[in-house]
Amino acid sequence: MRDGLRWRLKADGPDHVTLRLTGRTLRVPASCAAALRVVLAGGPVRVADLPLDDDQDRLVLTRRLLREAVLTPA
Repeated sequence: MRDGLRWRLKADGPDHVTLRLTGRTLRVPASCAAALRVVLAGGPVRVADLPLDDDQDRLVLTRRLLREAVLTPA
């Protein structure tokens, strides 16, 4: 996770969660909530270790978080 990032993770109905960042909000499927919590804990995480159903889901979430500057590659 990027150092100094301010965030808040919140349920957005039964099917989505929102990750509120300074100046923007990301809305993702609720199935990504556990993976987001792992990432937001702050330690290094391997993409393959994210708790999602398949590799495609892991890659999509990781790419989005990298593009939005939530994550930094190790």
